[in-house]
Amino acid sequence: MKYNDKFKNNKEYLVYGFYNIHGNKMFIVYEDERSPLSFISENESEILDYTHSKYWIKYDENTCLPEGWNNTDFLYELVDDLSPLTTEKFKVMKDKIDNEFSYYFENNSNEL
Repeated sequence: MKYNDKFKNNKEYLVYGFYNIHGNKMFIVYEDERSPLSFISENESEILDYTHSKYWIKYDENTCLPEGWNNTDFLYELVDDLSPLTTEKFKVMKDKIDNEFSYYFENNSNEL
């Protein structure tokens, strides 16, 4: 899944999962090493490609996450972590999803 952040100069992101919090769908994205993981509200974005990752598990209509990410504490710890790529559970699934959508990185004119 790919989306466009309306508030960051229309920057495009690859989505690593999404979940529902207080009636609002939140997309999980990895920006860069300076500001690695972000949760972006559905209201702040526009979906450009609805293709779901084969590594996502659908927990309900508004929650699709990679295996092992369905613990809210785990997600919040990742956001607070300045180097989430050192967390094996995150890195393994991010690498798999990046490989699955490698065409996105090849064709994306924006720096990820």
